[in-house]
Parts: sequence; structure tokens; C-alpha cells
Amino acid sequence: MKKLIPLIIIALLTLSCQNNNNNKNNDNNHFISFSNEIYPNKTDWSLDSIYIDTLVLFAFDRSYEKPYAIFKTNNGNTVSMVYDKKLNPQLRHNTFVAEWKIDSFPELDDPNTYYYDEHLLSCEMLDGSMYFGDFLKEFMKAYSNDDNELIKDYVSEEVIFNTTHKDKNFCLIEQQPFPITKKFMSKTFGVYNEMPIGTACDGYANFKNGLYFTTVSYQDVPWFEIPKDDKVRDMTFKLNPAYCDSEIKKVSIILDEQLYVDLYFIKADGQWILWAEDNCRC
Repeated sequence: MKKLIPLIIIALLTLSCQNNNNNKNNDNNHFISFSNEIYPNKTDWSLDSIYIDTLVLFAFDRSYEKPYAIFKTNNGNTVSMVYDKKLNPQLRHNTFVAEWKIDSFPELDDPNTYYYDEHLLSCEMLDGSMYFGDFLKEFMKAYSNDDNELIKDYVSEEVIFNTTHKDKNFCLIEQQPFPITKKFMSKTFGVYNEMPIGTACDGYANFKNGLYFTTVSYQDVPWFEIPKDDKVRDMTFKLNPAYCDSEIKKVSIILDEQLYVDLYFIKADGQWILWAEDNCRC
């Protein structure tokens, strides 16, 4: 019996070592080698961890087997995440709180081989991050209206409102407290996160009545040849220098396949302000 005791001890130690090795292997299965644009310096990625980040929904990519939502990160990079639930494309450019994890997915041509990718679990749009299309619907209640009082909520003395009008061969810019409104749009107009194909002079064939919008830079804002002091000078809409780096939206209003007006909005102090209306595109 005494000779059996050392053998039993050795067997137990051997089994204990095997169990420890198995536990280490199981732990290693939860940690992976991965890179991510939200945390570019992070190296200890785990399949068990869930991350919560504030991101801007930028675009969608449906060219792969699984659809991807593309977000802008705080450091200006982009990150693509596999998503399961349907996301509204019109919610692009809004800020979301995204809950996500690193997940494993089988390769299409070899189901026994897996790859790792970001997997979007849920995302919720932040309060106050209003979809611009919804803002435009509210704005149109004031802009296409016989009552000028309503439009005053959409202009600001800080931003300065500009309008244009034709004078012979020139287009002149002037500043006003607010635009002169009139009823011109029915309640059935559409709002589209795209720009119509066509020109202001030739029209926009097959495009429905509505508001078409996109994000533009300050360099995209039109310039005009304007007579001044016996000379012709290139000029654009006046803007308070404090807002030159602000986000800008261009809105083209199409009526009966023709351009009614181009509008430009500036985001100032978290709100969209009507900055300019351009009546001289043709």
C-alpha cells in the first residue's frame, strides 16, 4: 500500500497539470489578435467583451454576404460593423450610442474557417441629434407659408441671412432679417437624402416634387460676378467668421421637374439655421 501512495500522488499531479493546461487553452480561445479604428492602440481583444461608443452613422455597404454599417469615430477614422437589424438609410450623419462586440463569422467558401469582425448589437440615436430630413419637414411649414412670423425661428442675426435676385445680367446678393415666404408646396412633397440629376436651366426630368439635400463644404457654396465700384467682383454669401467651419447642408427644392430655389443651412450651436437662398441658378 505504501508503494501505491507515490503512484497515486503522481497520477493526481499529472491530471491537475492537464486540467490547468486545458483551462489556459480555453482562456486563450477568448482572446484574439485584432485591430480596430475606434481603439487603434488596443491589443487585448476579447470575444467576451461588449463595448459602448458614441459614433456617427456615415454610410452602408451591402456588397458583402453580411451588410455593414459604416461609422465615423471620434478620431476621424471609419469603422465597419456587421449589423442584423434593419437600419434606416435616412439616419445617416446622425450620432448614435452603439453597443458592439468582436464576433466570429464563418468564411463563405469554407464554413469551417472563421474570421473576426465588429458586430453591431444595438444603436440608439442621441436626443437632439435630429435627422435633417425631419427638420426640413418642420422648416417647410414656415418657409411655404403666407405668415412671415413662422420663419423667424429658423434664422439668426449671428449667422446673417442672405438672398439673391437677378438684375439684368447679374445676380445680386443682399442681406435681410428673414426670407419673404409664400405658399408654394403641397403637403405631399417628399424629402430625399440625395441631389437630383439635371441642371437648373435644363430641369430635372422624372424627379418628384420635394426637397433634395446633401452635405457640402464652404468651398462648394456658389460665387457670383457682382458689379461693385465700376468693377465686376466675385462674391459669395456673407457669413460670420465664427461659423466658417460649421457643417453646411444644401437643399434643392424641385417643383414640376424645375428648380424652385437652392437653400443653404448652417449648423450653429447645435441648431440648423437658414443661411442663404439662391434664386439665380440659371
